[in-house]
Amino acid sequence: MKLFLVISLFLIPVLGFSQGVRIAQEAFHQANDNEAIVLDVREKWEIKNTGMALGARWIPISAIRFKKREWMVFLKTFDKKKVVYVYSRSGGRAAQVVRRLRKRGFKAKNIGGLRDWKKAGLPIKRVRN
Repeated sequence: MKLFLVISLFLIPVLGFSQGVRIAQEAFHQANDNEAIVLDVREKWEIKNTGMALGARWIPISAIRFKKREWMVFLKTFDKKKVVYVYSRSGGRAAQVVRRLRKRGFKAKNIGGLRDWKKAGLPIKRVRN
């Protein structure tokens, strides 16, 4: 029983990590084929510090939460036939946005965090200003 517990504690983070990396790779390839949208929902200061996924669109979670009109205008630029892959720093805010997108009829998936994108070896765009 103890061995099972030890193995479980080891496998849970490993499996979670590999899923984020797999979804990031899926998002990158589908976005490159113009079949998906990658969306960064981190705040501006976070993007300045770490860059963002190459090709990603951006709207901060604060605008989604508190500027409904801006969020609705932004959503009108999305094609509902495409999957929207969302990421944040670690995936928590991305999960919130995925739920909002699904309520509006979008197909949406949570990549997790930018770290999953980086761990997958995918390109990052440095952002200035």
